Amino acid sequence: DCPQILPSTQIYIPVGVPKPITLSARNLPQPQSGQRNYECIFRIQGETHSVTALRFNSSSIQCQKTTVSCTQHSHEHSVLTASTQENSRFIVTEAH
Repeated sequence: DCPQILPSTQIYIPVGVPKPITLSARNLPQPQSGQRNYECIFRIQGETHSVTALRFNSSSIQCQKTTVSCTQHSHEHSVLTASTQENSRFIVTEAH
């Protein structure tokens, strides 16, 4: 089975407050010696942000403290697209 991030319910992140984000996954391989760990790549309001991620086990990964800023003057919800990357070149999957 290929590694993947599982779909999740909505995750609410307060604006301006650093918060880790834990994602459920399947078949995440353990990085080998000499490989970089995972990182989470977020696309928020058209901007891309990257943070280090910790693999807890093959079914859970935590994106380190992520801070979201709001550039719009509205109360609309923003869509956050997250993907994880291993060894700086392999995108595992995307979760919305």
